[in-house]
Amino acid sequence: MIKREDGFTLLEMLIVLSAFLVVVSFVSLFFRMSAAYVNSGGKFNRFEWLVFNQQAKVELRETKEIKIVNSTIYFYKQNGEKVTYEKYGSFIRRRVNDQGHEIMLQHISSVFYSSESQGLRIRVMTDRGDEYETFIASFFPMKVKAS
Repeated sequence: MIKREDGFTLLEMLIVLSAFLVVVSFVSLFFRMSAAYVNSGGKFNRFEWLVFNQQAKVELRETKEIKIVNSTIYFYKQNGEKVTYEKYGSFIRRRVNDQGHEIMLQHISSVFYSSESQGLRIRVMTDRGDEYETFIASFFPMKVKAS
């Protein structure tokens, strides 16, 4: 009687080979993405600036009163929360009721807030000397708390 030898069939080998090729194809994509991440280190990210602007618009439109002290702004909201944007090292961080540590922007050397008749102006200077500025219009007159 002929004994069948155990081993891999051609079909099994093709399945393993195709799975291996799929994994290898993702490795090159991973290396490209990690190299782009490493090369962008230490730079101000424009996308973070856009997200920061949108978040600041939301804060301003939900606020009843603001207070500006040096490089810190306090938003006093209708629901009683106090939201703070403050320079913290080379970051701008957001805190709610003096708790938490949400990084809003990185690689910042200075930030200036100024209250204007129709809204809020924010100016940021990056570590590399680039300046970004935005004006956020307010729908309602803002009360500015004396600092």
